[in-house]
Amino acid sequence: MSKNFEYVELRDNCASGKYNSEMLLKACKGFEFIEQWILLSVTKNLSYDRLEYTELGRIPVSRTSFYRYRKAFYSNLDALLKENGNETIQIQS
Repeated sequence: MSKNFEYVELRDNCASGKYNSEMLLKACKGFEFIEQWILLSVTKNLSYDRLEYTELGRIPVSRTSFYRYRKAFYSNLDALLKENGNETIQIQS
């Protein structure tokens, strides 16, 4: 599977609610100070500019840094899923 396809699949699965909040929080390990913005970005498919106008307020990092953290989020999520045997983790009601 190509890296671009993996990214698109992870992005779409995050936006559709396929992963539970615990898994998404684990993928933010190392940059918890910005996790609220990252999670809002990946679950609602919002760009840096759109996030600036949410109830969370200003993002505490530059645009470049934000996208670097978001890329790290997807990398961490991919690693977590591979640890779990690539099983899809469903949101529990």
